[in-house]
Amino acid sequence: VTGQQAGLFGGPLYTLLKGLTAVALARRTSREHGVPAVAVFWIDAEDHDWNEVAGCSVLRADLERATIALPAPPGAGRIPVADVTLDESVSKALDQLADALPPTEFTAGMLERLRLAYRPGVGFTQAFGCWLEAVMGPLGLVVFDAADAEVEVPRRHHCHWLPADRDHQRGLFRPAPAAAVQEHRLSRRAVRAAGYGCGGGEGR
Repeated sequence: VTGQQAGLFGGPLYTLLKGLTAVALARRTSREHGVPAVAVFWIDAEDHDWNEVAGCSVLRADLERATIALPAPPGAGRIPVADVTLDESVSKALDQLADALPPTEFTAGMLERLRLAYRPGVGFTQAFGCWLEAVMGPLGLVVFDAADAEVEVPRRHHCHWLPADRDHQRGLFRPAPAAAVQEHRLSRRAVRAAGYGCGGGEGR
């Protein structure tokens, strides 16, 4: 398990490095120990520091740094980033990013994926999760939004009763059966096929 707070257009480069490292470690665990292992990316959606996540920096063709940032929404700094919904300013920020990036064989495809994820009306952390899913989901990374209402209560309950003794903690967990891993993969494909994946349908 790895994680990071949500960030504009994927956040810092090390966010991708964290995800790729988790995928590599999961594959190594499966190979060396003969058990199914899944890489999970935990999105810290309860972060309140808007200024820390609202911008990103890239290098122009002349190697000068360009910084693109979103204006502060109402409640910035007082509400969790998970409660922020993107508005039209994100489209302008994407145009600025497109102007700043040097053209390569990857630029157009990357911008297309970013526009599918970061759209007006979409939650900030949802957009971040969709971007990660698009880039690293095919590699096996499972993206987990900590602000999801369906998991918030169980997560708090689990953290409350989890014993402090580490040996006892290890005894609570067992590798997921291969059938369960396959069922998860098939379920995710079915959800996408129904139009509920990132960028599918009307933002569902």
